[in-house]
Amino acid sequence: MAQSNDLTIVDKITVLKHLVNGHDTEWVVMATALTAEQVQAIAETYGPDTDKMGWAIDELTADLDRIRASRPRTNGKAATVRRSVGDPRPVSRVARPVKTAADTLIHAASESSKARTHKLGVKIAGLLGDLSARLEAERQEAEAQAAEAAADAERQERIKQLEAQKAKVDKELRALRCRTRSTKTAPPLGAPAPVVREWAKENNIECPTHGKVPNRVRDQYDAAHVAA
Repeated sequence: MAQSNDLTIVDKITVLKHLVNGHDTEWVVMATALTAEQVQAIAETYGPDTDKMGWAIDELTADLDRIRASRPRTNGKAATVRRSVGDPRPVSRVARPVKTAADTLIHAASESSKARTHKLGVKIAGLLGDLSARLEAERQEAEAQAAEAAADAERQERIKQLEAQKAKVDKELRALRCRTRSTKTAPPLGAPAPVVREWAKENNIECPTHGKVPNRVRDQYDAAHVAA
């Protein structure tokens, strides 16, 4: 197993920060380009619990600060010492500023003679490819959803239009039926008896000359006048 002493202080701090944040060995290997043996060696040396790792982060950071502070002064000014590790509980991951284009970095890494640098470049290139593919898939999915939503809205609008047209036609049909009933000739149910008797006589229908006109005679009279 690789010894943790073979790694730089920065490597140790980086690995410990990831472990304190709850990431497993496989994740740390992918994030740092270190081997699983190296990550496990650091975990065994400074762990296993997160409290010990947090304390180790502080100690290693202090060592790193002392090393940086011991560097020669530049132009009469002390070298700037930047504390790279904050409170280890929890430790926040801060994105490094991008100083150059990603493809330029990947190209430079591919030409590096250092195996770790080359490996990291290959990994990042793969991650960028996966990210690009995922973003493109999300874009296409969003476009498909938008198109489906637009089509559904169009269908709903068409349904509303058809329902409105149907309601209008139904209303017109009801009005037409009302007009048809009102234009029919009302049967002269109250026609005077002499008129009904005269009509019955002209049409050879038996009807008494006095008293009430039978209903059957009036029905025939009404039917004849409605038909007319």
